Amino acid sequence: MSRHRLLEIRRELEVHHHAIETLRTEEGRLLAAVMRLPGPELRFDADGKTVRWQTASVRVSKKAWRFLETLWKSPKRRARTNRLGRYVWNDELVRDNNISVFVTRLNETLRNAGCPYEIKSIRDRRTGRRIGFRLCMNQDDFGIT
Repeated sequence: MSRHRLLEIRRELEVHHHAIETLRTEEGRLLAAVMRLPGPELRFDADGKTVRWQTASVRVSKKAWRFLETLWKSPKRRARTNRLGRYVWNDELVRDNNISVFVTRLNETLRNAGCPYEIKSIRDRRTGRRIGFRLCMNQDDFGIT
């Protein structure tokens, strides 16, 4: 399948995904779960602190492993900063700058290992402050900037 065709499919899926997510009914929520954007499943090896996808894997620190596992298991692959602070650092009062540096390094590690996912910030619409993070497909894999 050509790269151009993959981009077309991706755009169609995004349009359908957005339309489905806007439905407020139970059927809409069920369809949204079925129409989740494509991507390989991440698997977490607790013993080796390894994150695996398709045929590749990467060893990460205990904190990075917990961070990724929390995002993966969260609804819509999103988690608030305070939840991540409690689970990953055992403390709600982790400085925002520390988390930013951690996420930047973790994204770099994932990118270098060829992982199809990246971590992005979730910001409050009114204030612009970061309120959490989400795990999403790496758009570079689709040639989207």
